[in-house]
Amino acid sequence: MNKNKTKLWVGLGAFTLVGAGVAIEGGLDGARADAARQDVPAVGAPLAGVATPAASMPGVVQLASAGGEAGHGSHAGGEGGEGGEGGEGGEAGAATAAATDPVAYIEMIQYIRGHLDVGRELYESNRAKDAMIHFVHPAEEIYEALEPALKARGAAEFKAELDELVELAESGASAAEVGAAVETVMARLDAAVTAVPEAERAKLDTGIEVAINLLKTAAEEYDVAIDDGQLVNVAEYQDSLGFMRVAKAMIEERADALKTAAPGAYEKIQAQFEALAPAWPSAVPPTKAPADPADVRAAVSRIELATSNI
Repeated sequence: MNKNKTKLWVGLGAFTLVGAGVAIEGGLDGARADAARQDVPAVGAPLAGVATPAASMPGVVQLASAGGEAGHGSHAGGEGGEGGEGGEGGEAGAATAAATDPVAYIEMIQYIRGHLDVGRELYESNRAKDAMIHFVHPAEEIYEALEPALKARGAAEFKAELDELVELAESGASAAEVGAAVETVMARLDAAVTAVPEAERAKLDTGIEVAINLLKTAAEEYDVAIDDGQLVNVAEYQDSLGFMRVAKAMIEERADALKTAAPGAYEKIQAQFEALAPAWPSAVPPTKAPADPADVRAAVSRIELATSNI
């Protein structure tokens, strides 16, 4: 079965398309040029109603312009996504509710964290052009959707720090400089999370729900990245790795509380993470699929089941 092998980024009135395996030549200008060669608007160009009709872009799902990154299942919009079910998917759904819903708000922040995590690893691995995808998306798409919630919650904005990171990477700065810029943004993300009242942040089910949403997204992205045993969409594979890492870290941070609330659940979850590990050998992927997407989805479902009694 031939799956959708393109990643459609839909922002608030703008989108860009990156074909599977297409390097970003010349940084941001190159990304826009790639979009132009695909006959779709570049980043910042207006999007009227829906994406380019499927007749002219085979395999691309039509999406409303108010959407977020296609494929991300969220607390706010149900299990959406590329081929998924439910209402507004992922970043779009989370953005809609982020001003009032702590799960949606934290989820949006963690999507940025996941992108930056893999972007930094790629940059340190001398794959700067690949890394740019994961630096540009938070700066030019996710942040725009998150910004109203930051303002509504009185959180400090950090667009300037994201832009500085993109500029450093685009200019060919050293891995140490880019890494430091990533750490600066990560610190801003930590600060943004504190805009959620401490009592809400401290709830075990809040953090676990965010982590499960991230894992569902990771499974969806992994499925899109693989076709007939071959890795056909590198960016989606890398997204899924970043979101899985963030979800795992969130669950491990809550290990003691989880063990108390649901004895045996944490051990079951860790066993599933061990089973998932071979699916992502690194941010630099092999040609062949490291794992079957069905196995990834099954492991994520088992993790969700283990947390169902919290």
